[in-house]
Amino acid sequence: MISTVDSIRKIQINGQVYPVTTQYFGFAVGAGQTILAANATQRHRVYAMSLQSSGGAGISFVSIKTGATTRYGLYLPAATVGSMNLIPFIEEGYFETDTNQALTIDVVTAAALINLTYITSTTHFLSPLCLS
Repeated sequence: MISTVDSIRKIQINGQVYPVTTQYFGFAVGAGQTILAANATQRHRVYAMSLQSSGGAGISFVSIKTGATTRYGLYLPAATVGSMNLIPFIEEGYFETDTNQALTIDVVTAAALINLTYITSTTHFLSPLCLS
């Protein structure tokens, strides 16, 4: 896992400035794998993602969840295709975990590579959004 706090890009919500964090993850096939751990006082709001299968010729399905709720599900192209699913940065963000709620991933068929851009805060920003 590689993690960086963006020194340039920051998000301002209700006068409060939050640094943007970008993390790179690799996940094997499996269910309920933690992307961002649950925290008693903090929430994570996802603003952008890129996902790609790392399993060679296989195409993988992934679903990203907050708690038991699926927030994003998609098929990832095989790594040999050289393409990825890019979910671009948007100001509103795509979804948010609640306090004491992890962001998890289920990976089917082939391993997945994910680059996640998010902020962490003790404040509830918006009602959870869902791409569906």
